[in-house]
Amino acid sequence: MKKVKNIILATFLLFGVTMNAQKIELTPFAGYTFQNKFNISGGKAILRDGATYGITAAFPVGQNNAVELMYSRQETRLEASSYLFQDQEDFIRDVSVNYLMIGGNKILPSVTDDLQFTGGMKIGMAIFDSPSNDFNTITKFAAGLNLGFKYFFSDAIGLRGGMNLNFPITDIGAGIGWSSNGGASVGVSGWSPIVQFAFTGGIAVRLGN
Repeated sequence: MKKVKNIILATFLLFGVTMNAQKIELTPFAGYTFQNKFNISGGKAILRDGATYGITAAFPVGQNNAVELMYSRQETRLEASSYLFQDQEDFIRDVSVNYLMIGGNKILPSVTDDLQFTGGMKIGMAIFDSPSNDFNTITKFAAGLNLGFKYFFSDAIGLRGGMNLNFPITDIGAGIGWSSNGGASVGVSGWSPIVQFAFTGGIAVRLGN
């Protein structure tokens, strides 16, 4: 967990210094991520649903575009069963799913200036962490799509909501690294088997001139 926090903090600080932007839009958010079932070598696994929270930092680029950095975290449970497990017991562990991604967001045509529809895509990494240190932290390349809206009550404060589709990218046959009490590793049987769908919302705050 400490390693994950250090990576997130360093990334946000480095990105903020690099952009050196006069304007920034911060949105702390919370929401809900739905469960996802996927195949593993010799069996199946499920990543349970659960509450999600995080923050985005958006830097305007031109009139209708923004560069956005996003961090999200979900506390959930991974359940897997496979005949490859030597002890024949199912793998059930608490896991936190962290996404740290950067990408572009485009403001789509809307009826009023106060209401904005947005859409974009991001790339970055997915970090699977064990709160109880049952397995080593796993980091995978990840990509995501987002679609949502922003409604501003004033020049500085508004609401933001939308849906996100995030998926870690894994190669065919790659091992994802979880194991069952010292037994066989859980192998991924296809490209990007984990697809996480979430709804989120939060308060957007604009800072700077």
